[in-house]
Amino acid sequence: VDMQGATGWWGSVSVVESAATVGNQNIVQYTYDYPLARTGAYGSLAVLNPADVDVDAMTASLSTRASNTAYVAKESVGIQAPASTELVTLPDAPPAVSHLDYDVNGGSSAAPDLQTGETAATTTVSSTTPTYDGYNFTSWNTADDGSGTDYAAGSNYTLPSTAGVTDTVYAQWAQAASSSPLACAAWPGLIWVQNQGDTPTNDYQAANTSQFFMFDPGSGDLDADGLNDASTWVYDDTALGYGIDINATGVDPTSNIMYGTAKVDGVAYVASFAPGESPVFHSKDRVDGNGASISNFANGFVDAEGHYWIKDTEGPLHRSQNPLSSYAGYADYNDVTDPMVFDAIGSGNFGSVSDIAVVPIADGYLAVGFLWNTLYWGTWNSDTGVWTQGASASVSTGTASPGDYGAVFVDGVTSEGGTLDYSGASIYVTPNAGWDPDNDAGRRPVKLAVADALDGITSDDLVLLESTPTPATSSNDGASMTGCGLQLPDPLGGLHGWMWADTDGDGSRTAVEPTDGMFGDEAVITGYSATVVSETDWTTSQGVVAVPAGTRYPATVGADGKWSVDGLAAGADPTGVVQTFKVEFDYTDATMPTDFTPAGYTVEGGATETDSDVPVTAGATATSIGGFTVVADTSTHAADAGITNPLPAPPVVTFEEEGGSEVTDPVCT
Repeated sequence: VDMQGATGWWGSVSVVESAATVGNQNIVQYTYDYPLARTGAYGSLAVLNPADVDVDAMTASLSTRASNTAYVAKESVGIQAPASTELVTLPDAPPAVSHLDYDVNGGSSAAPDLQTGETAATTTVSSTTPTYDGYNFTSWNTADDGSGTDYAAGSNYTLPSTAGVTDTVYAQWAQAASSSPLACAAWPGLIWVQNQGDTPTNDYQAANTSQFFMFDPGSGDLDADGLNDASTWVYDDTALGYGIDINATGVDPTSNIMYGTAKVDGVAYVASFAPGESPVFHSKDRVDGNGASISNFANGFVDAEGHYWIKDTEGPLHRSQNPLSSYAGYADYNDVTDPMVFDAIGSGNFGSVSDIAVVPIADGYLAVGFLWNTLYWGTWNSDTGVWTQGASASVSTGTASPGDYGAVFVDGVTSEGGTLDYSGASIYVTPNAGWDPDNDAGRRPVKLAVADALDGITSDDLVLLESTPTPATSSNDGASMTGCGLQLPDPLGGLHGWMWADTDGDGSRTAVEPTDGMFGDEAVITGYSATVVSETDWTTSQGVVAVPAGTRYPATVGADGKWSVDGLAAGADPTGVVQTFKVEFDYTDATMPTDFTPAGYTVEGGATETDSDVPVTAGATATSIGGFTVVADTSTHAADAGITNPLPAPPVVTFEEEGGSEVTDPVCT
């Protein structure tokens, strides 16, 4: 019988201090609160026998045997008081209890405390997460081998229905994994990923693979090895033991780890990747704040704080509630159970783009995406949570299908003391249809300088990369490293010049630009072809020749006889080499002035803007002198070509001995 709380004439029992059996009597020592005008607690010894307890009435008859308190106001310290009997009311009987215990099952941390509650009551599973080196905690289970029932932290558990029984749950573990960060020394550039099914759509990738490449902007090729021949970055479905498609990729600027969405058995997992390593899985499914799946997995980017941005086919952009680095990594996708939760950024439809870029601005982030001929953009204030949708900007990229721009990159982000600087960066969007500048086929890549976007984006801010080839791809995506400096030529400018009929054969004309198709009395020539050729390698600070010498840039020739090329590297590359160019001309298919039959290229003039810059050459093709340089954001007058008939006679050189006698067969040394 628990006496604590019993009430009677003597007061209420506050503490049962001890109990013992003496002979055949059960002796209880207790402390009670005296009901009269006394202070302090008073103690007593009483005999409590089973027969004295009335379970139905919940009362007990106590026979006091020794007390320091007798009757009212009479004290007897150390003197046996006359025995008295008091009927006390017992408190409610305490409920029967059972227990839940925790076993860390090999873990290195202490187990959560034992939990006790009423039998068959519901308790909450401990939120204390145990630890185990090299493993991730996944759940508690009623069997140590995981064959029982799983219980997550914070879930409900029903205690045993039998009093005194203890249930035990065991920690369950999954092998932990992490992806290695990328280094600028090996993968500094624009990283492209492509997926192939049973029938490859290109001739450089095997069936049923997902492969990462480094994009070569000079040739438009995809380099499968980065800068390290040992780091070929390919995932083969057969070798992995499961099929995988990778998209929505982005490099986390806080760690240089490549993340993306990996589709396995139709489920979209957020995963990380590194050359020579198996994928590491971090979440199963991607859901919005209401728990609805975000199904489209084409769009993805990682912002400067390490949060993952994605977009469904329709609707707003979404940003992960937590940075990617906070999610545990699992070697086996089957061990991942929790989704990654995303917050909607705004409420409207951002645009049905195929990839996005997100760059930091003063009060938050700028997000852009491109589709067909239109750039969609907006800004998000990370302090207030306000999204502002910008007015879309358009530019004519071409007519080829598809119109998706599925690989978006950010280039030119520098790092100073660990702080990333986006002020000189540019966003590049590349078409799935590819772009072949030699044949004017596909769709043109587009560049947007971050600095030009800070006060809003208009069509004038979008630069068509007429001379940058890109591959035609299907299931693809783009990502880019930060802090590695420029990987593409920037800033850019252009060159231009003319071809004219040098009817007087003097290698010069009377004006720099024509008026009504005439340079004075000498006519322009139209319909010819001109190609600018680079004379110098454009090399990154990592020593990568991004655009090699000999790269060709076909020119546009206008009705006024003017050729022009934009998108050329201005100034020097990151290694300090000033970029120079020359021009190749071909008038085979040109439209000549009436009664003018060309014989070749006229004499090369001086260093003026009205002379010809091509050495005397017979026939339709010739190459100008070199050394032309480009000024950023402008078109610079470069090589002109004068065409003449008849061809000027080659110069005659005679040799004479000192004293005036001509030498018949001179030997030049």
